[in-house]
Amino acid sequence: MWQNNEYVYSKGMLKRIAYSYKSIYTDGIDGLSGVITNPWVIVEYKADFDCALDAIGRGFWAGYTDDIDYRSFGRWQRIVMGDIEGDMGRMEYDPQTRGRAYGAMARFLNNE
Repeated sequence: MWQNNEYVYSKGMLKRIAYSYKSIYTDGIDGLSGVITNPWVIVEYKADFDCALDAIGRGFWAGYTDDIDYRSFGRWQRIVMGDIEGDMGRMEYDPQTRGRAYGAMARFLNNE
């Protein structure tokens, strides 16, 4: 959402990016007021998301590949990666920790 000519990330927006991550360039991002399909906006959202995911843990996140060794990543990173994968059975899952992970990403992006 925009506040004082500055974009402020919410946990909800970051979750929508995670759920759309694997097909973000073909299907866009489900936004509150429709699907976001502008390629320039998508690239910016994805780059910000990647930087934030990299910043919240110990593993280096360089974007999604099928050959990820999840052991080198922190717990918060693995929970967000579970949302990207869409397979929570393989990832650690705790609703409170999941909220904290997305909250940490939002704080990083919002310079808090």
